[in-house]
Amino acid sequence: MSMLPTGRLRGAILAVFLVSGATALAYEVIWVRQMTLIMGVSVYAVSAVLSAFMAGLSLGSFGFGRLADRLRRPLVLYACLEAGLALCAFAFPWVLENLTRPLFLAAAEVFPTGSLQVQLARFAIAVASILLPSILIGGTFPVVARSYRADGARVGRDLSVLYALNTVGAVLGILFVGFVALAAVGMRATLHGTAVVNLVLCAISLWISRSEELKTETVPSRRPAERGRLSHSARICLAVAFISGFVSLASEVMWNRVLVFYLHNSTYAFSAMLSTYLVGIALGSAVLSRFVDRARDLPRMLGAMMILLALTVLFSVGAVRSLPDLIGFGLGAFGLDSWADSLVYLYLQTAFVMLLPTLLLGAIFPLTIRIYLVDAGRFGKEVGVVTSVNTLGAVLGSFCSAFILIPVLGLRNAFLLMVTISLLTGLFVWSGFGTWTQRRRLGFSLAGVATLLLAWILVPTQLFYSNYARHVGEILYYEEESTDTVMVTQNRGKLSTRMLVFSDGRGTAGIPTVVEDRFYGHLPMLLHDDPREVLVICFGVGNTMGAISQHAASRIDCAELSPGVVACAEFFPTNRGVLQDPRVSLNIEDGRNYLLTTDRRYDVIHLDPPELHSAGVVSLYTREFYELCQRRLRPGGILSHWINVTLLPEKELQMLVRTFQAVFPHTTIWQGPNRYSWNFIGWDRPLAIDLQIFEQKMREERVLADLEEIRLDDAATFLSLFLMSEEGVRKYTGPGPLVSDDHSRVDFTIPMSIYSRYGLINADQVNPAAFTEARGKHSPTERGGRLSMLLAGWRRESIAPFVQGRPAVEKEPGFDQRLERSIERNRDGHRRLMLQRKSYREILTAWGEEKVLEGASHQAGPRLN
Repeated sequence: MSMLPTGRLRGAILAVFLVSGATALAYEVIWVRQMTLIMGVSVYAVSAVLSAFMAGLSLGSFGFGRLADRLRRPLVLYACLEAGLALCAFAFPWVLENLTRPLFLAAAEVFPTGSLQVQLARFAIAVASILLPSILIGGTFPVVARSYRADGARVGRDLSVLYALNTVGAVLGILFVGFVALAAVGMRATLHGTAVVNLVLCAISLWISRSEELKTETVPSRRPAERGRLSHSARICLAVAFISGFVSLASEVMWNRVLVFYLHNSTYAFSAMLSTYLVGIALGSAVLSRFVDRARDLPRMLGAMMILLALTVLFSVGAVRSLPDLIGFGLGAFGLDSWADSLVYLYLQTAFVMLLPTLLLGAIFPLTIRIYLVDAGRFGKEVGVVTSVNTLGAVLGSFCSAFILIPVLGLRNAFLLMVTISLLTGLFVWSGFGTWTQRRRLGFSLAGVATLLLAWILVPTQLFYSNYARHVGEILYYEEESTDTVMVTQNRGKLSTRMLVFSDGRGTAGIPTVVEDRFYGHLPMLLHDDPREVLVICFGVGNTMGAISQHAASRIDCAELSPGVVACAEFFPTNRGVLQDPRVSLNIEDGRNYLLTTDRRYDVIHLDPPELHSAGVVSLYTREFYELCQRRLRPGGILSHWINVTLLPEKELQMLVRTFQAVFPHTTIWQGPNRYSWNFIGWDRPLAIDLQIFEQKMREERVLADLEEIRLDDAATFLSLFLMSEEGVRKYTGPGPLVSDDHSRVDFTIPMSIYSRYGLINADQVNPAAFTEARGKHSPTERGGRLSMLLAGWRRESIAPFVQGRPAVEKEPGFDQRLERSIERNRDGHRRLMLQRKSYREILTAWGEEKVLEGASHQAGPRLN
């Protein structure tokens, strides 16, 4: 008979397993970030990586659980798992460069972009890259459970404690990596540091495994004749484990989708949602540990928890609907004046929606293991089987939620389907055990079904649509798809607007931005001698691409991540129907991945990416990305990059410009007509403009008509928007760090800044006085646009010593005076804004306001879920 571990040994095992949970989540975050740089940031690519990771967890728990039962010292096996994981982590950068990248590029050459074959290749390559380390991670729970065994009287408590502590470690891991390590030292250093921690855990495990108290009795493999069939309760436990895993991850995907509308899709919002989800699971498991071994009827307790899970998921749907009122009350009462305030709001909102159902999910999993355990001698195997089945359900839930449930059913119906599955499972388990009469079972089941029917009837069919409408106004088009929720909104105020809005707040565009958008489309086309082939990354509503199409390019390619923008394009006639242009080829793929997999070279590449606060967008601002663009440009080619500067702190803006110029030494900067954004122009030679050729290109019929509408048809007016020469850029940025794939920096620091409203772009209630306190200026009297004007003014002050104001132009007599007058007019920011609004109003008048604002709305109404 084996001895049970003492309290000190148990404490040591718990401490080791807590840290192990932290390293597991650290690896998951790092691997996803590293692999999406190669495989893309589309929902398909991220899902492939996560599915491969979780599939490895399932295999590891199943296989190593069986092996642990055959060992006298299973903690030695655990130490080997930690050592193997450390070796995999040290080798992972080599695997990325010598396995993942070549395989993916080979697949991209063989299969069409965006095809099913490419998606399957992504999954296969992800499996090949991370299957081994994820199997090792999956094996840790059943192996440690076998070492941390208990007598029959407290096995449920110990399992719950183990699961809770490991999940607490996962929370610590996501907080440390998401809030500290990646921002401070980057991915590779964090990866190697985590590997060192695994080696320390290995050494500690080997040391404590020497104790005689940790020896276990080995269990020989059963012969086929001895195995028999699973009992009725065991089969039900496995079914519940699978279903709860499915509901768990499917609901997490859906919660993330609806919460990003209120939290914004920053790196910190993701960390907050994931850590809140894990905190709920840890608390639920910890609470269960207090009474699970004293409960008399564990199967019916399991059924009751599934019923409660259904009710709490239903509550979370109502909680999301109440978030706008909660946010309004909180911000109105307390304001949003610091980064700490932002974190408090992040966690309060996520907990309000997710905490109750995750508490139950945290209790259900160890409870299913406790019921399934019938043979204490096969502790590791049976823990591994339940864990494996639960993880398989989670993999399927995550996949189905993103690719089937949300696009086909919509968010409202997908949530109610989770309620239905959980409630019916709970009713079945509850009524299937115990001594109830047939009549009582029938009555209880009918009551549950009646509750379910009421939920489907009473939850509004336009639940999330109407919630969004409270924020964005009239919605002309609404679509919930795999990647995101896309809306076209309209406001018929003093200055009529129509905008494209993404539910994660990563940026908007529309008819009001037409002046700015067209300028940035014409800029590289006029500077280049003869642009024949052009690539646009990020379509938006197509205003910029519409301007580019007015030039004599022979081919215009576009890489756009969201398929929803294709349907939305017809609502914006300001794009001049560019998608119907036979020269245009639209590729539904993220821009970086498109450039990585194509061998085509371009004369002009124009980037119009979302705001930098959005998670994953920083991959379009790194040195490695600019080098990739450089390789895809022909000699004399131009890289044109738009950026909103009013939301960026000075240090981060200088770092971004410095990174761009590190790859394109002959960088110049141009400011938009509204003064709130810049455009970087990267070239392989110094900027020199031949005025005669420049004006000749401007006078081409279609180009001139487009420029006249935005009041930039005069060369002096157009060129007066020049801001910095390459020497001015170099002086402005000075020496300092660059943004790189490994250490991106800015996506962590920008959301912490007051300029970005702490990453909560949708929080319009940010206290404006806090902006002035940060700058020592006078407080503005209004919010919204006034804040943007104030920030633009501060930006002009900070860059004033570096502004050249005059591009190098081979000019004709009198041009200097015209250019000087235009520059002087530009110094009056209010006058420039009024001119822009006048241009916008004249476009509405010339085209007919009803034509612009009605557009194609009669052809594609909103889809209501």
